[in-house]
Amino acid sequence: MKYSKFLFWTPRILTVLFALFLMIFSLDVFEGSSSAGEIAIGLFMHNIPSFGILLFLYFSWKKEYIGAIVYPLLGCAYIFFAWGRFDILAYIFISGPLFIMGFLFYMNWRMRKSGNDSVPPGAASISSILIILLLSSCASSKSDLGLAYKGEVKRNLSTEKVSVYFVFSHIKETVGLDAIPKLENRFQRLNGFDDIFYEAQKNLSNVGKFATYIEEADDVNNPKKRAEKDSLMKVFDYTVKIRIEKKNYFSRMALGTIFSTLSVTLIPVPYTKYYSVKTEILDSSNKLISEYSRNFEITNWWQMFLCVVYPFHPETRKTEEMYLEFLKDIFRQIESEGIFKKL
Repeated sequence: MKYSKFLFWTPRILTVLFALFLMIFSLDVFEGSSSAGEIAIGLFMHNIPSFGILLFLYFSWKKEYIGAIVYPLLGCAYIFFAWGRFDILAYIFISGPLFIMGFLFYMNWRMRKSGNDSVPPGAASISSILIILLLSSCASSKSDLGLAYKGEVKRNLSTEKVSVYFVFSHIKETVGLDAIPKLENRFQRLNGFDDIFYEAQKNLSNVGKFATYIEEADDVNNPKKRAEKDSLMKVFDYTVKIRIEKKNYFSRMALGTIFSTLSVTLIPVPYTKYYSVKTEILDSSNKLISEYSRNFEITNWWQMFLCVVYPFHPETRKTEEMYLEFLKDIFRQIESEGIFKKL
């Protein structure tokens, strides 16, 4: 059976669809109160990768070896420069199509060079399934905040300011894959966390001087940094330790991936991350004053038709909303209970 038309058009159509998929990520420029000029500039800047993809398609249209070389290189470049910043699915859904596009352009080039316009039986079906899977997208949903404060919300009437040292630990674990929970590095942590904390801490009315510290895995090899942290805990009136742990399950993710593949993503499949937050408040003598817990979930739903929904329900936005919610909730409870008092 002849597949010359299929093999000719598949990489070209896939490239256009992939460029359109990347353009979806630029739709967030319409949020807020930006002017028409700012929106136009934002759209242009966000879509430079898509323009590049289409430009290389122009050069690869009759010289398929260009696409066979360039697209896999772009996929490798994305993995190299973005490694450690995102979950593994991000690399699969960005670099994966680039590798497939390169492979199909290579097959197209070989077919043209050899004059043989047939490909092995089943190649059309396999390629079509891979294209659908790799162009699939997600929309995120969030749960309610678990163990949220239900008491009366009131302001601390104390006029005396206290000094507070905030110590944050950002932990992640893939159960079934990781042997132990691991501290996230600065690329893996939620981008913009400092802004979220700055907004949330406004709920603490009598906090004067404060400082923040984020635990890193390499602190174990930095005695000077550990000593500085311990000394500051003695200097400040209070230390607030906030441990944010993100957990998902490898077995569920693997089963979800298999089910998603078998259904060609026609049925949405959820990938859930479970968050737990533990807060401890200690005084300058390292005595535990109070402790709080919160939990919530962020779920990504993968399905190819959700690509049009994604810009309005991205995981980052849902995660930022929940981070702000749990920090505000914890700080409101601390404020309402009058925990921070001048010693």
